[in-house]
Amino acid sequence: MSYFAVFDGHCGESCSQFLKDNLHDYIINNPEFPNDIQSSMVKGFEKAEEIFTKEYAEKNMEKTARQVFSLIKALR
Repeated sequence: MSYFAVFDGHCGESCSQFLKDNLHDYIINNPEFPNDIQSSMVKGFEKAEEIFTKEYAEKNMEKTARQVFSLIKALR
């Protein structure tokens, strides 16, 4: 399985850097991964949003990033 992502910190870099460093871990460490990839992705995004919002809300930093990513699973 391969993971590719582009994170655009259009209002600064804190959110895109956070996602770069953590999102893949939140997805693959979900108990449903790899059996239910879609659910793991949704829950990974939800966890990233929750943690980032808590950590950065007090720092009054920008809280947005645009992202494009793909998770490619080989068929065998």
